[in-house]
Amino acid sequence: MAMDAITITTAMMLSLFNNNIGSDKFIYNTEFNDLQEVCAKTVFEKNSENGCFQKKLRYQYVYDAQKRLLAKEVQAWDEPSGKWDNAYRLEYKYAPEETSVTCMKWDSRTNDYSNMKDKIIYSQLDEHVLSVSNYTWDEKDCDWALVSRMAAYDPTNELLYTDNRSK
Repeated sequence: MAMDAITITTAMMLSLFNNNIGSDKFIYNTEFNDLQEVCAKTVFEKNSENGCFQKKLRYQYVYDAQKRLLAKEVQAWDEPSGKWDNAYRLEYKYAPEETSVTCMKWDSRTNDYSNMKDKIIYSQLDEHVLSVSNYTWDEKDCDWALVSRMAAYDPTNELLYTDNRSK
């Protein structure tokens, strides 16, 4: 059975629009690019001492020509320096039968996201079953080591993913 790329919509939407509905501890400022895609989001946290909101996190998003998420960069606000510090980056790769998300932490020695830590691979096993495999980078073997694997069943094909196969 030939499969086209799987687009993980729920995971992507949660990463883009992770709101604490009904909570007054955080507020969000979302920015859009010319294509009306979310290109950045700043998270402000309420200071318990004075009630003012202060910068906490900043997310920046990059998309491909098919409007699929390619990268999400996360930065943390450093109050003493008054600037955003790079924290980590998620990179999304799409293949015909799977989608992978790799997490790379910021390496201040190389000034790059070169410190790979974790990877998740989503693979469609059949029309209603999605395999989720979690890996961590093994420094000793210089390779990905499987940590866990599970299968998710969704009879509606709506809750976990969108299948882009031609029917």
